[in-house]
Amino acid sequence: MSEKYTCYHELIGGCGIQHRTRTAAENCVNARRYKGIGRDIYDVSHMDDKQYVEEFPIYSPTQLELRMRLALQGIQGGGKAKEESAAPDDGGLGLLDKAFRSAIREEVGSFRKEFEDKADEISRTPPPKFLVQIGDQEPIQIDERPHNAFDRCLKMCQWRDIDGNRLNVALVGPSGSGKTTLARQVAKALGLPFYTLSLTSGVSESKLLGRIVPSQTKAGLWEFLPPEFVQAFKHGGVWLGDEYDAADENMALALNQPLSNGFLSLPDCKDEPIVQRHKDFIAIVGMNTYGAGADRIYVGRNAQDGASIDRWTCGTIEVDYDKDLERALVKSVIRSDKDAETWLNMCWKARKQLRQKNLRRIISTRNIVNIACTHIAQGGATPKEAFKQLTIGWSEHDRKVVGG
Repeated sequence: MSEKYTCYHELIGGCGIQHRTRTAAENCVNARRYKGIGRDIYDVSHMDDKQYVEEFPIYSPTQLELRMRLALQGIQGGGKAKEESAAPDDGGLGLLDKAFRSAIREEVGSFRKEFEDKADEISRTPPPKFLVQIGDQEPIQIDERPHNAFDRCLKMCQWRDIDGNRLNVALVGPSGSGKTTLARQVAKALGLPFYTLSLTSGVSESKLLGRIVPSQTKAGLWEFLPPEFVQAFKHGGVWLGDEYDAADENMALALNQPLSNGFLSLPDCKDEPIVQRHKDFIAIVGMNTYGAGADRIYVGRNAQDGASIDRWTCGTIEVDYDKDLERALVKSVIRSDKDAETWLNMCWKARKQLRQKNLRRIISTRNIVNIACTHIAQGGATPKEAFKQLTIGWSEHDRKVVGG
């Protein structure tokens, strides 16, 4: 006769359904899962003590686990517990079931909160870490989920142009699609320092080329203050120029010489007026458009000079929203898988409608995740209520288009 398995979902009682296979018991639709703690507890009479501990790796040895082990030992050893059972000789199945339920009911009052707190803590931990190894270098650990464009961007950042310089890379994609996160992940994977500067209109060339400031150590004297761009250019690193398509045209033009010629002219630096490009300097820019100027959504963009755009053509990467990343982040903050999936599907459906209807609205990763974290996880809002926050300020027409 084949073995059967019983689910114990809520750590008390269980559904009492006898499943033919262990997989069916684990995947029972009524099961309540405690993320990271262990699988749903089911009838383990077919296991010895060692198998039980291996199959159910509770996060720390607890009295509950010890009680289960004693119950197993009592059945295996024919001890007192067996004498108390009037059930027919079924290999200990009935006795184990009784002992298991009894022990859980006795301990649930003490340990339920501990289990809940641990589950809550684990469900909010960051996505799994991953390792990146380049050539013979030591593997580097990235403590977050990789962006879906990570592999392509990392590969292109290792390429070199005809002059031996690292490729200049442009990340083009909608607002909140993870361009900054992607650049930062690539920098860490390459073992290089990461620098960033927002190039919005009004930022002057001094943020790139440096400026003269009063000396902090020598009274009455002035000294050159190098910005992060100069440090990265001289010593190596990944430098991200964010909002590049919103930059003043002259600001963008100031980048053309160092990016193309391999050296940087610093007229205000008397000690070193010419700086050579480091072999591991990587320039990345983030854009919402392709530099042709404002559109219906990104009205604050400036048309960039053709010579400036030409510097990035070879290394342009289209970056879109990463659904896998959004799912991982949302599920790390919303405990209910059902609510998480409902929220994600509402947002994704609305985003698709916006694109199809060419409406001037944005549903970014940052808002999907932040509203899930605040309004749903902390405020107790339903996905439908949270969606009203996502579309706040929209016209009635736009809300109807996306089903809000």
